[in-house]
Amino acid sequence: MTGSGRSLRVLLAALLATGLLGLLASAALAADPGWTRWTVSQLTADPGASGVFRATMLGLGTLLVLLAAPVTRLISRLRATDAASVAAWLLPGALVVAAAGFVGVAVFPLDVAPLVTIAHGTAAYAIPIAGLALMLGARLVVPDLGDRFGRASLAAIAVVLALYVGAIAGAVGYAVMELAAFGLAGAWLAWLLLRLETVAGSATSA
Repeated sequence: MTGSGRSLRVLLAALLATGLLGLLASAALAADPGWTRWTVSQLTADPGASGVFRATMLGLGTLLVLLAAPVTRLISRLRATDAASVAAWLLPGALVVAAAGFVGVAVFPLDVAPLVTIAHGTAAYAIPIAGLALMLGARLVVPDLGDRFGRASLAAIAVVLALYVGAIAGAVGYAVMELAAFGLAGAWLAWLLLRLETVAGSATSA
């Protein structure tokens, strides 16, 4: 395993652990037990959970920025296999945009001030947009990431859409839908980058 491969795995493990532990701690510390009926962003203003939740968002943003470096090195190895050059900036760029979204959520908590709330919403929406860019960049680098990965990606999207419909219908708390989507997105990102690292290793040794 290369040095970049090790750093990739360490950062992914730290990212998943930070997200899982931070969100669980925030949920446990929330002073308002009804926050799950609304949006997870409510935790930025919750007197019990705000500090831990915002620190978690900052931690996730920092780790995503750090991930951009090994991902850039990974793409440079894959480009030797005729990958589209746009992915050289699209994948790490999407990680940085997602990082900015997480940091923005932490820096601009839900507030009565309209401009702060607008900034918070903009930052929150940047995260799923960055996720779509990651999906596009991955396909540009390696059009075929394997049938199992493709089926799992479609299943994750279907689950998130079903939860979203359930949240709109009132059958599922909106925050529950968001937390499930975050968990699936984190697992998908880890699997995606590890798949790319495996493909890069195979291409290098071929």
